[in-house]
Amino acid sequence: MAGTAGAVRLVVEQDEIELAGYAGRASVGDLIAALARMRLRPGLATVGCAGCGLCCRDRVPVLGADLPRLERALGLSRERLLSDHLELPERPDPDERAARIADLARQLRASPAEATLLYEWNTGEPLVPRQADDGFCHWLRDRRCSVYPGRPLICSFYLCNFGDRLSALFDAIVRQGVWHSYVALGWIDRDMVAHNPFVSAGDPTQAPLRAFDVDVAPLLQRLADTW
Repeated sequence: MAGTAGAVRLVVEQDEIELAGYAGRASVGDLIAALARMRLRPGLATVGCAGCGLCCRDRVPVLGADLPRLERALGLSRERLLSDHLELPERPDPDERAARIADLARQLRASPAEATLLYEWNTGEPLVPRQADDGFCHWLRDRRCSVYPGRPLICSFYLCNFGDRLSALFDAIVRQGVWHSYVALGWIDRDMVAHNPFVSAGDPTQAPLRAFDVDVAPLLQRLADTW
């Protein structure tokens, strides 16, 4: 997961960590490495993080590539992992997906790629770890992650002070990661989401950042204007 130094440029703006830019070759792993370095920057709240675990109250998405890592960390089969440790969303219907994407393309006079992007932006619920009675992730033990070596990839991103551009990029990574998890579970065919950066990359940390850095605001506005 180690990234290439300098591939991602982060800055601090009003106590928030913001994305200033990245090299064309930059990957998800480069972003994770840059965030790890930024965590230690003097003057940021994250430097004094006491490991309170409050971030572990969030329903962290579990991506497709996380499943084998969690299986190894917990020493469990896929079936036991799904039944005992994760909450599963409703299984998507491939036929309904195709029909709704076609409807969006007609309504917005959009290309199939634009309609697919908009559909995936607005739909898809993640797999998430089960919560304990206190509302925290059930893998949290004494304010420490009990599956840390195999923790979900998204946990590697977590900071409490993202700027707007970095938040948007993070959101796109999560949304694509959700659909990637459906492929890993065999719920949809990988050919249906061949555009997904995680599907084509294999190793999720090698997925290129530029593939996620897409401005969906114009499409969302077009959709709002039709209603």
